[in-house]
Amino acid sequence: MPDDPNHSPALAAARVLSRDPRHAGWNRLDVVTIEMAIRGAPARFTREVVDHGNGAAVLVFDAAQKTALLVRQLRAGRLVAEGDGGLLEVPAGLVDGSEDPAVTARREVSEETGVGLRDLVFVAAAYPSASSLTERIWLYLGEIDPAHPRAPAAALPTSTRKSRSSTCRSSTLPPMPMPAALPT
Repeated sequence: MPDDPNHSPALAAARVLSRDPRHAGWNRLDVVTIEMAIRGAPARFTREVVDHGNGAAVLVFDAAQKTALLVRQLRAGRLVAEGDGGLLEVPAGLVDGSEDPAVTARREVSEETGVGLRDLVFVAAAYPSASSLTERIWLYLGEIDPAHPRAPAAALPTSTRKSRSSTCRSSTLPPMPMPAALPT
């Protein structure tokens, strides 16, 4: 794996000795026993690992209007942590089986916002919390296609109507450093 910047020969020797399933619902929770060398000596430890699949997320923007389209949804994690479950976020969703993450990205944008995309540019694939989640998220930039009429809310799937899309002017968003050039 010489092209993988995460690869480390010392860490590559780590291995999962056992996997104890504790819960299987929307998420799967396993307690895993891991073995690896620490300072040259073998060591074993356990970790709780949550698996709920991989995802795709899109920062949807309108270049002409200099706006981003976000969705506000109820998120249980934030509700438990802060007492307010409302969260303004980019459209995102789980990748279905072996589906191409770009297909997932376009579908989620359509379902959650009703807009079509002119362009979808891959930015990166990342593990947002790899210490305890198996989830990998494919991140994209998506330019709104002005020729694609926005679907009315009644035409969107029922699960989507729990969300509400919001247009944010770039001046109201916190500054976000961007790479000098994005792949085209």
